[in-house]
Amino acid sequence: MNPFFRRFLPVLAAVLALAAEARAERIFPVNSIFGGKVFDQPSVASNGNTIHVAFVGNNSGNTDNVLHYAAVNGAADFTSSATTDNQVFVTRAVAIDNGPYTQARHPQIAVRSSTQLVVVFQATPPAGSGSRLFRALISLDNNAVRSQIVQELPLPEGNLADPSFGLVTADNTLRVAYADNTAHVLYARVGIDNALLAGTPILLN
Repeated sequence: MNPFFRRFLPVLAAVLALAAEARAERIFPVNSIFGGKVFDQPSVASNGNTIHVAFVGNNSGNTDNVLHYAAVNGAADFTSSATTDNQVFVTRAVAIDNGPYTQARHPQIAVRSSTQLVVVFQATPPAGSGSRLFRALISLDNNAVRSQIVQELPLPEGNLADPSFGLVTADNTLRVAYADNTAHVLYARVGIDNALLAGTPILLN
């Protein structure tokens, strides 16, 4: 990935079809409050005009790679030179790092409600080696992160990676697809609130 884009996660108001329109758009670094640290692997979910962004990057001491969250006003005028950061950012970037993990990678974010977000990501447990999957519940209050709960998903042992998931509100579960260290793709149901496995994972290949 281009070093510029890894260091500064850019935000645009919309996907543009014409190059002439693209040149008129302004770019705002989502992670600018963290200075020159490296950030990567953004995931986006929208709720009305609010664009929720999960990404990974250095912690404050540059000793680990942790999950971060920010929110952007998708209705901001990105073509105006008068548009300011305060008009673009709904929630400034914040580390989601109160859980038992290190080396976060490949986050995927989804909107559960206007006040709660779910992120599934790959990371290393502090007492182990290899990667596992984790679920972060991010609760919002007046556009600020009110609480964050990070839990490891109790999936069968092995190096697990590259999660993708959907929310099913009818039974409050996550439907997660992921890869293991034997090049298999698996599917599992996991409780949104308790992060517990519902049934046995299914091998898809």
